Amino acid sequence: MKKYTIEKKNGGLFVGIESSGLEKTQLLEAFQRCREGRCDCPTDEYDKLASMHVNQDAERISLSLKAKPGQSIAKAAVAACLDHTLNISKENE
Repeated sequence: MKKYTIEKKNGGLFVGIESSGLEKTQLLEAFQRCREGRCDCPTDEYDKLASMHVNQDAERISLSLKAKPGQSIAKAAVAACLDHTLNISKENE
């Protein structure tokens, strides 16, 4: 069962992730590292990012990913990064 969705929206990708508790804190820390260019995901798609906005509420984290001009971000690569990040946060619970 996947805990996230990835949709194309407004020329970028929108990611919705179901999370709670400690997992949310770890995920937010991981996404901050990605925004700072210190991502440990098994892809280089983050090099294509122009911006990454992170929002959260009680049960969900959402990411808005915009590509640099002339670039596009692959949904499959984002899914691989999310799978990697979610597995890391589960190991640390």
